[in-house]
Amino acid sequence: MVVPTFENRSVKFRFQLFQKYQIILVLMFGLRKSVFIEFNFFVKNYGNSFKLWFYSEILKTITIF
Repeated sequence: MVVPTFENRSVKFRFQLFQKYQIILVLMFGLRKSVFIEFNFFVKNYGNSFKLWFYSEILKTITIF
Protein backbone atom coordinates (compact mmCIF):
# COMPACT_ATOMS: atom_id res chain seq x y z
CA MET A 1 0.00 0.00 0.00
CA VAL A 2 1.38 3.38 -1.02
CA VAL A 3 1.21 5.93 1.78
CA PRO A 4 0.22 9.30 0.31
CA THR A 5 2.13 12.37 1.41
CA PHE A 6 -0.12 15.18 2.52
CA GLU A 7 0.61 18.89 2.50
CA ASN A 8 -2.19 19.60 4.95
CA ARG A 9 -1.25 18.72 8.51
CA SER A 10 -4.82 17.94 9.61
CA VAL A 11 -5.26 15.49 6.73
CA LYS A 12 -2.00 13.79 7.71
CA PHE A 13 -3.27 13.53 11.29
CA ARG A 14 -6.53 12.00 10.05
CA PHE A 15 -4.60 9.43 8.03
CA GLN A 16 -2.62 8.47 11.15
CA LEU A 17 -5.91 8.11 13.04
CA PHE A 18 -7.19 5.85 10.27
CA GLN A 19 -4.16 3.59 10.69
CA LYS A 20 -4.72 3.58 14.45
CA TYR A 21 -8.37 2.55 14.08
CA GLN A 22 -7.90 0.00 11.29
CA ILE A 23 -8.58 -2.86 13.71
CA ILE A 24 -11.85 -1.21 14.75
CA LEU A 25 -12.78 -0.79 11.08
CA VAL A 26 -12.07 -4.48 10.43
CA LEU A 27 -14.34 -5.41 13.35
CA MET A 28 -16.98 -2.94 12.23
CA PHE A 29 -17.26 -4.35 8.71
CA GLY A 30 -17.06 -7.92 9.99
CA LEU A 31 -14.27 -8.87 7.59
CA ARG A 32 -12.95 -11.34 10.14
CA LYS A 33 -16.09 -13.05 11.42
CA SER A 34 -14.26 -15.17 14.00
CA VAL A 35 -12.71 -12.04 15.53
CA PHE A 36 -16.11 -10.33 15.42
CA ILE A 37 -17.80 -13.22 17.27
CA GLU A 38 -15.03 -13.28 19.89
CA PHE A 39 -15.41 -9.53 20.32
CA ASN A 40 -19.18 -9.83 20.83
CA PHE A 41 -18.55 -12.45 23.52
CA PHE A 42 -16.02 -10.10 25.14
CA VAL A 43 -18.56 -7.26 25.12
CA LYS A 44 -21.22 -9.44 26.74
CA ASN A 45 -18.81 -10.32 29.54
CA TYR A 46 -17.74 -6.75 30.21
CA GLY A 47 -21.14 -5.11 29.93
CA ASN A 48 -22.70 -2.12 28.25
CA SER A 49 -20.24 0.55 29.38
CA PHE A 50 -17.53 -0.94 27.18
CA LYS A 51 -20.01 -1.37 24.33
CA LEU A 52 -20.95 2.31 24.53
CA TRP A 53 -17.27 3.27 24.54
CA PHE A 54 -16.63 1.09 21.50
CA TYR A 55 -19.53 2.55 19.54
CA SER A 56 -18.44 6.09 20.41
CA GLU A 57 -14.96 5.23 19.05
CA ILE A 58 -16.56 3.91 15.85
CA LEU A 59 -18.64 7.07 15.49
CA LYS A 60 -15.52 9.21 15.96
CA THR A 61 -13.76 7.14 13.31
CA ILE A 62 -16.66 7.54 10.87
CA THR A 63 -16.90 11.29 11.41
CA ILE A 64 -13.17 11.63 10.60
CA PHE A 65 -14.01 10.81 6.99
